[in-house]
Amino acid sequence: MTDPKPKMSASARGMWLALGFVLSIFLVPYFLGLSLPDDYQGAVTAELAHAPQEVWDELFDHRLHPLSGGSVVKLVELPSDDLGPAWEERMQRTNLVVSTKLAEPPQRLIRLAIDASNGVESTWEYELGATDGGTQLVIRQRVRITDPGFSTPYFRTFFHYLGFAQQAPRDQVQSIARGLGEDEPEILPLEEE
Repeated sequence: MTDPKPKMSASARGMWLALGFVLSIFLVPYFLGLSLPDDYQGAVTAELAHAPQEVWDELFDHRLHPLSGGSVVKLVELPSDDLGPAWEERMQRTNLVVSTKLAEPPQRLIRLAIDASNGVESTWEYELGATDGGTQLVIRQRVRITDPGFSTPYFRTFFHYLGFAQQAPRDQVQSIARGLGEDEPEILPLEEE
């Protein structure tokens, strides 16, 4: 007598499991991201052993400290205004246009970064305060998805679950500290409201 329901072979079962696993890698983050918000923020603080003006001069040099860090393939200067420089950070798959919105040396700096290809804009705020040992530096990044697209759910998932909004300011502090010749400073996260 023949079995009316033939059993699936081990190799076929393995293939279906592998296919399910691969699909879940792409589908789970996508569907998670559909329900997540469009706004993210991250902030860090660190004390640097240099005077506020020295820290300001270092961080104001965007050629040395691009917002995209090591991802920048080419940095292109754009026309600047009285507030400060403007530039474009060209990366492998996208470009980031950055402009200076407020510059109050050596205490406060605000920059706006727009990634039109991904429909994202981020505001970067830098605050510098004198301490007995040098400068207390606070960097905040506020990210907003302005033009959602197909990849937006992935973007939301990475920012929400992997803390990308906090990592970029941390990378900026490390870059500035290296530029000043300092060892790795203690970088503390700031909880934002």
